[in-house]
Amino acid sequence: MSEINEIKYVPLGKVRGMVYDDFIKSGDVNEPAVAYLPKIDWQSQSLDNQTLIGITREGISANQLEKLRLSTGLEVQELAPILQVTTRTLQNKKNNDKFGVAVSEKALELSQLYLQGYVVFGSQDRFKSWMRSNVLALNNNTPLSYLDTQFGFSLVHQIMGRIAHGVFS
Repeated sequence: MSEINEIKYVPLGKVRGMVYDDFIKSGDVNEPAVAYLPKIDWQSQSLDNQTLIGITREGISANQLEKLRLSTGLEVQELAPILQVTTRTLQNKKNNDKFGVAVSEKALELSQLYLQGYVVFGSQDRFKSWMRSNVLALNNNTPLSYLDTQFGFSLVHQIMGRIAHGVFS
């Protein structure tokens, strides 16, 4: 097998309604990066901003949001305040009904946060448990309780970054 000299990011677009990316490597290897990352039904890896903007503007479907909800282990009552909608709104959308830009953007941000968390904590179960535990850096509140604002998302990302680098948080 020859040595890999270059890795190029190539967005593949949508496959069966989900967004996937691939990495094209010079040499003999040309495999999807998806196989090496934790499986998340909503997305399988971080996406570039242009792709995220496109998905947000198009809107995500009720089916896609339900897959995200199941992959995060959140109840509808927990998801609604994060997306800043009522539980009734989440329940009324069916199948391929699309959510607007605001809900789609929050859902994508939640997906990105959970993807980062699965990598930082090494497993979905450990990250989901951490999201529901009281964290000293959050004044003994749960990270989940901070996700109703953009600043809360940012703070949770910062704390995970510190954890990833071995800083007590």
